[in-house]
Amino acid sequence: MSSLPWKVIIELRDNGFNSKVMFYFLSKTIGIISEPLLHPFLILFTGLMCSLFFGRRFFTISCYFALVVACSYIFLPFGSIALRQLENATPPATDNQISDARAIIILGGFTNNSLVAQERNQISVGSSAERIIIGLAKHKAWPDKKLIISGYSGKLNKTGWSEAFISKMIITSLQHPLDNVFFEYESRNTYQNAVNISKMPNLDISDPMILITSASHMFRTKKIFEKLGFSNLSFYSVDYQTPFTQEKWLFSPEENISHLRVVFHEWLGLLAYKLSGRI
Repeated sequence: MSSLPWKVIIELRDNGFNSKVMFYFLSKTIGIISEPLLHPFLILFTGLMCSLFFGRRFFTISCYFALVVACSYIFLPFGSIALRQLENATPPATDNQISDARAIIILGGFTNNSLVAQERNQISVGSSAERIIIGLAKHKAWPDKKLIISGYSGKLNKTGWSEAFISKMIITSLQHPLDNVFFEYESRNTYQNAVNISKMPNLDISDPMILITSASHMFRTKKIFEKLGFSNLSFYSVDYQTPFTQEKWLFSPEENISHLRVVFHEWLGLLAYKLSGRI
Protein backbone atom coordinates (compact mmCIF):
# COMPACT_ATOMS: atom_id res chain seq x y z
CA MET A 1 0.00 0.00 0.00
CA SER A 2 1.32 3.46 -0.88
CA SER A 3 2.38 5.95 1.78
CA LEU A 4 -0.18 8.27 3.27
CA PRO A 5 -0.86 11.16 0.87
CA TRP A 6 0.40 14.52 2.06
CA LYS A 7 -2.99 16.09 1.38
CA VAL A 8 -4.55 13.75 3.92
CA ILE A 9 -1.86 14.50 6.51
CA ILE A 10 -2.46 18.24 6.05
CA GLU A 11 -6.23 17.77 6.31
CA LEU A 12 -5.86 15.80 9.53
CA ARG A 13 -3.46 18.41 10.94
CA ASP A 14 -5.64 21.40 10.04
CA ASN A 15 -8.76 19.82 11.50
CA GLY A 16 -7.07 18.87 14.74
CA PHE A 17 -7.64 15.14 14.17
CA ASN A 18 -11.34 15.63 14.95
CA SER A 19 -13.67 12.65 14.90
CA LYS A 20 -15.31 13.49 11.57
CA VAL A 21 -12.00 13.71 9.73
CA MET A 22 -10.69 10.58 11.41
CA PHE A 23 -13.86 8.66 10.53
CA TYR A 24 -13.53 9.68 6.89
CA PHE A 25 -9.84 8.77 6.80
CA LEU A 26 -10.36 5.39 8.47
CA SER A 27 -13.37 4.59 6.28
CA LYS A 28 -11.18 5.01 3.19
CA THR A 29 -8.09 3.17 4.45
CA ILE A 30 -9.45 0.31 6.57
CA GLY A 31 -11.70 -0.50 3.62
CA ILE A 32 -8.74 -2.32 2.08
CA ILE A 33 -9.76 -5.39 4.10
CA SER A 34 -12.97 -5.55 2.08
CA GLU A 35 -10.93 -6.68 -0.94
CA PRO A 36 -11.55 -10.48 -1.14
CA LEU A 37 -8.40 -11.16 -3.18
CA LEU A 38 -6.33 -10.00 -0.20
CA HIS A 39 -7.97 -12.29 2.35
CA PRO A 40 -5.89 -15.44 1.65
CA PHE A 41 -2.70 -13.37 1.87
CA LEU A 42 -3.84 -11.75 5.12
CA ILE A 43 -4.50 -15.21 6.53
CA LEU A 44 -1.05 -16.41 5.45
CA PHE A 45 0.61 -13.30 6.92
CA THR A 46 -1.26 -13.77 10.22
CA GLY A 47 -0.21 -17.43 10.33
CA LEU A 48 3.39 -16.50 9.62
CA MET A 49 3.44 -13.94 12.42
CA CYS A 50 1.86 -16.40 14.86
CA SER A 51 4.37 -19.09 13.89
CA LEU A 52 7.22 -16.84 15.02
CA PHE A 53 5.87 -16.96 18.59
CA PHE A 54 3.80 -20.15 18.82
CA GLY A 55 5.40 -22.62 16.44
CA ARG A 56 5.24 -23.61 12.79
CA ARG A 57 1.91 -25.41 13.13
CA PHE A 58 0.13 -22.03 12.98
CA PHE A 59 1.57 -21.31 9.55
CA THR A 60 0.59 -24.79 8.34
CA ILE A 61 -2.96 -24.26 9.56
CA SER A 62 -3.09 -20.82 7.93
CA CYS A 63 -2.00 -22.35 4.59
CA TYR A 64 -4.92 -24.79 4.64
CA PHE A 65 -7.32 -22.08 5.80
CA ALA A 66 -6.16 -19.67 3.07
CA LEU A 67 -6.67 -22.39 0.45
CA VAL A 68 -10.20 -23.10 1.69
CA VAL A 69 -11.08 -19.40 1.67
CA ALA A 70 -9.68 -18.87 -1.83
CA CYS A 71 -11.52 -21.89 -3.24
CA SER A 72 -14.77 -20.85 -1.54
CA TYR A 73 -14.55 -17.36 -2.98
CA ILE A 74 -13.86 -18.68 -6.48
CA PHE A 75 -16.13 -21.72 -6.75
CA LEU A 76 -19.12 -20.99 -4.48
CA PRO A 77 -21.78 -18.28 -5.05
CA PHE A 78 -21.62 -16.79 -1.56
CA GLY A 79 -21.22 -13.29 -2.97
CA SER A 80 -24.23 -13.55 -5.28
CA ILE A 81 -26.47 -14.84 -2.51
CA ALA A 82 -25.45 -12.13 -0.04
CA LEU A 83 -25.59 -9.38 -2.67
CA ARG A 84 -29.09 -10.41 -3.71
CA GLN A 85 -30.22 -10.01 -0.11
CA LEU A 86 -28.79 -6.48 0.00
CA GLU A 87 -30.33 -5.51 -3.33
CA ASN A 88 -33.76 -6.91 -2.44
CA ALA A 89 -33.82 -5.23 1.00
CA THR A 90 -35.29 -1.93 -0.25
CA PRO A 91 -38.08 -2.10 -2.86
CA PRO A 92 -37.98 0.75 -5.43
CA ALA A 93 -40.39 3.66 -5.06
CA THR A 94 -43.58 3.63 -7.12
CA ASP A 95 -44.57 6.23 -9.71
CA ASN A 96 -47.15 7.56 -7.27
CA GLN A 97 -44.43 8.19 -4.67
CA ILE A 98 -42.27 9.94 -7.28
CA SER A 99 -45.25 12.04 -8.35
CA ASP A 100 -45.84 13.14 -4.77
CA ALA A 101 -42.18 13.93 -4.08
CA ARG A 102 -40.81 17.45 -3.92
CA ALA A 103 -37.28 16.50 -4.93
CA ILE A 104 -35.26 13.72 -6.57
CA ILE A 105 -31.84 13.06 -5.03
CA ILE A 106 -29.05 11.33 -6.96
CA LEU A 107 -26.04 10.22 -4.94
CA GLY A 108 -22.61 10.45 -6.57
CA GLY A 109 -20.43 7.44 -7.27
CA PHE A 110 -21.27 7.04 -10.95
CA THR A 111 -18.28 8.81 -12.47
CA ASN A 112 -15.02 7.17 -13.47
CA ASN A 113 -11.46 8.38 -12.99
CA SER A 114 -11.82 12.15 -12.54
CA LEU A 115 -8.19 12.89 -13.41
CA VAL A 116 -8.52 11.06 -16.73
CA ALA A 117 -11.74 12.99 -17.43
CA GLN A 118 -10.01 16.31 -16.75
CA GLU A 119 -6.86 15.60 -18.73
CA ARG A 120 -8.79 14.08 -21.66
CA ASN A 121 -11.42 16.80 -21.40
CA GLN A 122 -14.20 14.21 -21.74
CA ILE A 123 -17.04 12.88 -19.63
CA SER A 124 -16.15 9.63 -17.88
CA VAL A 125 -18.76 7.45 -16.17
CA GLY A 126 -18.30 4.21 -14.26
CA SER A 127 -20.21 1.02 -13.58
CA SER A 128 -22.93 2.82 -11.60
CA ALA A 129 -23.93 5.15 -14.44
CA GLU A 130 -27.56 4.01 -14.02
CA ARG A 131 -27.77 6.47 -11.11
CA ILE A 132 -27.48 9.51 -13.37
CA ILE A 133 -29.22 7.92 -16.38
CA ILE A 134 -32.34 6.84 -14.52
CA GLY A 135 -32.28 9.94 -12.32
CA LEU A 136 -32.37 12.21 -15.35
CA ALA A 137 -35.09 10.07 -16.93
CA LYS A 138 -37.25 10.47 -13.81
CA HIS A 139 -36.62 14.20 -13.75
CA LYS A 140 -37.54 14.48 -17.41
CA ALA A 141 -40.83 12.73 -16.63
CA TRP A 142 -41.44 14.99 -13.59
CA PRO A 143 -39.61 18.25 -14.42
CA ASP A 144 -41.42 20.16 -11.66
CA LYS A 145 -39.36 18.31 -9.05
CA LYS A 146 -36.06 19.61 -7.78
CA LEU A 147 -33.15 17.46 -8.94
CA ILE A 148 -30.32 17.32 -6.39
CA ILE A 149 -27.01 15.71 -7.34
CA SER A 150 -24.75 15.18 -4.34
CA GLY A 151 -21.06 14.33 -4.41
CA TYR A 152 -17.55 15.71 -4.62
CA SER A 153 -15.28 12.67 -4.65
CA GLY A 154 -15.06 9.41 -2.73
CA LYS A 155 -11.31 9.07 -3.22
CA LEU A 156 -8.92 9.56 -0.32
CA ASN A 157 -6.54 11.68 -2.40
CA LYS A 158 -8.82 13.42 -4.87
CA THR A 159 -7.46 14.63 -8.20
CA GLY A 160 -9.15 15.93 -11.32
CA TRP A 161 -12.69 17.18 -11.74
CA SER A 162 -15.28 16.78 -9.01
CA GLU A 163 -18.26 14.50 -9.51
CA ALA A 164 -20.61 17.47 -9.41
CA PHE A 165 -18.67 19.14 -12.22
CA ILE A 166 -18.75 15.98 -14.36
CA SER A 167 -22.46 15.60 -13.58
CA LYS A 168 -23.10 19.10 -14.84
CA MET A 169 -21.20 18.27 -18.04
CA ILE A 170 -23.35 15.15 -18.53
CA ILE A 171 -26.59 17.08 -18.06
CA THR A 172 -25.45 19.87 -20.36
CA SER A 173 -24.31 17.47 -23.09
CA LEU A 174 -27.70 15.74 -22.98
CA GLN A 175 -29.39 19.13 -23.28
CA HIS A 176 -31.29 18.53 -20.08
CA PRO A 177 -32.56 21.85 -18.61
CA LEU A 178 -30.59 23.10 -15.61
CA ASP A 179 -33.38 25.35 -14.33
CA ASN A 180 -34.43 23.03 -11.51
CA VAL A 181 -31.15 21.16 -10.97
CA PHE A 182 -29.05 21.74 -7.85
CA PHE A 183 -25.54 20.47 -7.10
CA GLU A 184 -24.01 19.66 -3.73
CA TYR A 185 -20.24 19.92 -4.20
CA GLU A 186 -18.65 18.86 -0.90
CA SER A 187 -19.69 15.31 0.10
CA ARG A 188 -17.06 12.58 0.14
CA ASN A 189 -19.06 9.74 1.68
CA THR A 190 -22.69 8.77 2.23
CA TYR A 191 -22.93 10.36 5.66
CA GLN A 192 -21.71 13.68 4.27
CA ASN A 193 -24.25 13.34 1.44
CA ALA A 194 -27.06 13.20 3.99
CA VAL A 195 -25.69 15.99 6.20
CA ASN A 196 -25.01 18.41 3.35
CA ILE A 197 -28.34 17.77 1.62
CA SER A 198 -30.14 18.46 4.92
CA LYS A 199 -28.49 21.90 4.99
CA MET A 200 -29.51 22.92 1.48
CA PRO A 201 -31.73 26.03 1.31
CA ASN A 202 -35.44 25.80 0.51
CA LEU A 203 -35.48 22.13 1.44
CA ASP A 204 -36.86 20.52 4.58
CA ILE A 205 -35.87 17.00 5.60
CA SER A 206 -39.54 16.28 6.29
CA ASP A 207 -40.41 16.98 2.64
CA PRO A 208 -41.32 13.96 0.49
CA MET A 209 -38.27 13.08 -1.61
CA ILE A 210 -36.97 10.26 -3.78
CA LEU A 211 -33.40 9.04 -3.34
CA ILE A 212 -31.60 7.22 -6.17
CA THR A 213 -28.47 5.15 -5.68
CA SER A 214 -27.17 1.65 -6.42
CA ALA A 215 -29.26 -1.21 -5.05
CA SER A 216 -26.31 -2.68 -3.14
CA HIS A 217 -25.70 0.69 -1.50
CA MET A 218 -29.33 1.47 -0.69
CA PHE A 219 -29.70 -0.50 2.57
CA ARG A 220 -26.88 1.46 4.26
CA THR A 221 -28.00 4.73 2.65
CA LYS A 222 -31.55 4.29 3.95
CA LYS A 223 -30.36 3.83 7.51
CA ILE A 224 -28.03 6.86 7.36
CA PHE A 225 -30.65 9.26 5.97
CA GLU A 226 -33.34 8.05 8.36
CA LYS A 227 -30.96 8.44 11.32
CA LEU A 228 -30.45 12.08 10.33
CA GLY A 229 -34.18 12.77 10.31
CA PHE A 230 -35.29 12.33 6.69
CA SER A 231 -38.76 11.16 7.67
CA ASN A 232 -40.55 11.20 4.32
CA LEU A 233 -37.96 9.69 2.01
CA SER A 234 -38.68 7.02 -0.60
CA PHE A 235 -35.96 5.01 -2.30
CA TYR A 236 -35.44 4.08 -5.93
CA SER A 237 -32.72 1.47 -6.31
CA VAL A 238 -30.81 1.13 -9.58
CA ASP A 239 -27.65 -0.61 -10.82
CA TYR A 240 -28.77 -4.13 -9.90
CA GLN A 241 -26.15 -6.87 -10.27
CA THR A 242 -28.26 -9.90 -9.36
CA PRO A 243 -31.72 -11.13 -10.42
CA PHE A 244 -34.63 -10.79 -8.01
CA THR A 245 -34.98 -14.54 -7.43
CA GLN A 246 -32.37 -17.25 -6.98
CA GLU A 247 -30.51 -17.79 -10.22
CA LYS A 248 -29.15 -21.08 -11.43
CA TRP A 249 -25.59 -21.31 -10.18
CA LEU A 250 -22.96 -21.03 -12.88
CA PHE A 251 -19.21 -21.21 -12.43
CA SER A 252 -17.98 -17.63 -12.72
CA PRO A 253 -14.93 -16.77 -10.59
CA GLU A 254 -14.85 -13.17 -11.82
CA GLU A 255 -18.50 -12.59 -10.90
CA ASN A 256 -18.13 -14.32 -7.53
CA ILE A 257 -15.18 -12.11 -6.57
CA SER A 258 -16.90 -8.97 -7.89
CA HIS A 259 -20.04 -9.64 -5.84
CA LEU A 260 -18.04 -10.46 -2.72
CA ARG A 261 -16.12 -7.20 -3.10
CA VAL A 262 -19.38 -5.21 -3.05
CA VAL A 263 -20.83 -7.23 -0.16
CA PHE A 264 -17.74 -6.92 2.04
CA HIS A 265 -17.58 -3.18 1.33
CA GLU A 266 -21.19 -2.71 2.41
CA TRP A 267 -20.90 -4.97 5.47
CA LEU A 268 -17.78 -3.13 6.62
CA GLY A 269 -19.53 0.19 6.01
CA LEU A 270 -22.55 -0.90 8.04
CA LEU A 271 -20.30 -1.99 10.90
CA ALA A 272 -18.29 1.24 10.85
CA TYR A 273 -21.40 3.44 10.76
CA LYS A 274 -23.06 1.41 13.51
CA LEU A 275 -20.04 1.60 15.82
CA SER A 276 -19.73 5.35 15.21
CA GLY A 277 -23.42 5.96 15.94
CA ARG A 278 -24.22 7.14 12.44
CA ILE A 279 -26.94 4.52 11.94
